[in-house]
Amino acid sequence: MRRAMLLLTLLVGCGTSFDDWPDVRGRYSVQIIGTQGCDSAMDHLQWVNGPLFVEGEVPDLIFDFADGFSFEGSSTESGRFSFRGSPSPTASDDLSYDVVGSGMAAQLPGRIELEGSVDVSLDSDEDCTHTGTFVATQVAS
Repeated sequence: MRRAMLLLTLLVGCGTSFDDWPDVRGRYSVQIIGTQGCDSAMDHLQWVNGPLFVEGEVPDLIFDFADGFSFEGSSTESGRFSFRGSPSPTASDDLSYDVVGSGMAAQLPGRIELEGSVDVSLDSDEDCTHTGTFVATQVAS
């Protein structure tokens, strides 16, 4: 009986517990720290700068940037995160975007910092992918 209970405890313990995963949910201030791609790369990455809200239930998350740029994403037990999607064109910019972002979360004293990159591919005559590296610092709610 004792062996059976130990085996059952071990089997249950082998399941994935999201309680131990880094909780990257929260409000962040994002800053682009580098870009590469076409001449106008920064123009198509401006929406990355500013506020970011990461919401949802781990591991399935929503990365909600300013100006309606919102993407489905996820996080892993190791602190990696990713998001992707194709937001609707805005009134000021009629281009369609395909966006892929990824990076790593770091637990700092009293806050979390996200470091990563975002690739923006434009559906336009300009065949180019813009890449921006960013740092997002968690801010108090």
